[in-house]
Amino acid sequence: MQANNSFGSLLKKLRTEKNMTARQLADLLYVSQPTVTRWETGERLPDINMLPRLAECLGVEPAELLATVSPPDRRPTVLVVDDEAIILKGTMDTIARVLPNAQIYGARTADAALEWANDTFVDIAFLDIRLGQTDGLTLAAKLSALYPRVNIIFLTAFADYMPGAWRLHASGFLLKPLDESALHRELNALRYPVRGLMQ
Repeated sequence: MQANNSFGSLLKKLRTEKNMTARQLADLLYVSQPTVTRWETGERLPDINMLPRLAECLGVEPAELLATVSPPDRRPTVLVVDDEAIILKGTMDTIARVLPNAQIYGARTADAALEWANDTFVDIAFLDIRLGQTDGLTLAAKLSALYPRVNIIFLTAFADYMPGAWRLHASGFLLKPLDESALHRELNALRYPVRGLMQ
C-alpha cells in the first residue's frame, strides 16, 4: 500500500531537476539509496524531522515538502513553555480561546519541550525567556534548528530581553500575562504563515 504518491512525485521531480541521482541524494542525507527509492515510489514517507535537511538539499522551502506529507486538514500545532504552572495554564487557556482549532502542548522545561518537538512538527512556539537552568533563547535556537520555519513568540515580564529575541529572528514578543488582543496582533503578523490557524 502506497503511503503518499504526491510526495514521491514531487521528490523525484525536484531531484531530477537538480540532475541528482537517488544515490547522490541518499549520500547527502546519510540514508540508503533504497530508502530514497521507497520515498519516491510512495511506499514510505521520510520522518518529518528529515524534511528541513531534504528541502535544503533540493533547494526548496520545507513547507513545499510538508504540504505533500501533511493532510490539508492537519491541525496547527502550538508549543507553550513556561516553568510556572499557573502562568503556563493561563497562557494555554488564552491561546485555546483564540485558536480553538490548534493542537496545544504545554511544557515546564526545555527538555520536555524538545522531547515533544522531536516527534511533532511545531508551527508556533510561545517561549518564556527565563526557564530555570536554561532560557527561552537557547530553546528557541534548538527549535529553529529542528524546524527552520517555526514561529517563535517570546513571553516574558522583562522587556529588556527583547534585543536577544530579535537577534534570533523571533516572530513576536509578548509581555505576560498574555492578553487576547495582543495575541491576535501577533498571530496576524507571523513570520511564517500557518495553514488553518485562524478560523
